Amino acid sequence: MKKEKISVIVPIYNVEKYLRRCLDSIINQTYKNLEIILVNDGSKDNSFEICKEYKNKDKRIVLIDQKNAGLSAARNSGIDIATGDYIGFVDSDDVLSTKMYEFLLKSIKESNSDISLCLFKSFNNNIEFDNNYNNIVLGKDGAIKELLIDRKIASHACDKLYKKELFNGIRFPKGKKYEDIPVIYKLFLKANNISFVDTELYGYFIREDSITGKYNIETNKDFIEAVNKRYDELIKIDDYSKYVKLNRVNSVLRYYLDIVKFKKIDIFKDKFYKDIYKELLFAKKIYTKDVRELNTKKKNILIKLLFFNQKLFYYIMRLYSIKHPNI
Repeated sequence: MKKEKISVIVPIYNVEKYLRRCLDSIINQTYKNLEIILVNDGSKDNSFEICKEYKNKDKRIVLIDQKNAGLSAARNSGIDIATGDYIGFVDSDDVLSTKMYEFLLKSIKESNSDISLCLFKSFNNNIEFDNNYNNIVLGKDGAIKELLIDRKIASHACDKLYKKELFNGIRFPKGKKYEDIPVIYKLFLKANNISFVDTELYGYFIREDSITGKYNIETNKDFIEAVNKRYDELIKIDDYSKYVKLNRVNSVLRYYLDIVKFKKIDIFKDKFYKDIYKELLFAKKIYTKDVRELNTKKKNILIKLLFFNQKLFYYIMRLYSIKHPNI
């Protein structure tokens, strides 16, 4: 019987400090039938030399060297040449449980799924995984609703395993941040079934220079655009309408929490703030009782305060964050 191959796509750009740790966690997977596609996206440090070093010692590695074009373009290059039955993505500063692909493929086979996913855990130093296999069949509708609620399941590409054919006609948008948001829900819509390994198997490394480690107006514009495009498509489907409304309201809350986190009080004077305020006004319209009932009590309280007075929200949350920095 044919043993399914998993193509693991790793975009790489200036990560020499973390790359060996990442690659070791991939080549040491308990599931061995891997095609490991390393896409060097114009690195200026020693990353490409490390890639060549690993290619020489592991025949499963395929190496692409291209001019810098961004994360989406690097992932797309990997998808274009992948020969596996399934595709997975790993960011080159992150770490996997050695059981991750074994468990995700097992979940797909047991549940007759097109996509399986797991939990991720954030770390900034060392990481250990609790390798318990706990498989849950979500179904397509259940998975999309959980994705929009955004508590356990998030729009990350890397904590999931996908049947390759789902990418027919789908690629990551080039030149955009938050490139996962406009792609993941489309893959979910194409899937017949989706399953979930309720265990932290993917380690997401927190870096100060990452997208989430700094505030950038252009980056936030990309986030707003991605969330709104997803809303415009899913609002047409009755089963998802209240869930995608919830997601859009909570995304507005996130915009403002970022303003608080990065102490950007001056944003209220920036012309870009008009775009955020338009989002807030729209959120007020769609935050009806059936939508509120899906949310947590804490988020409902924060949203009520935010709707009442945005600057008051900022100052109260700044005081709160002194005691609780992870707002």
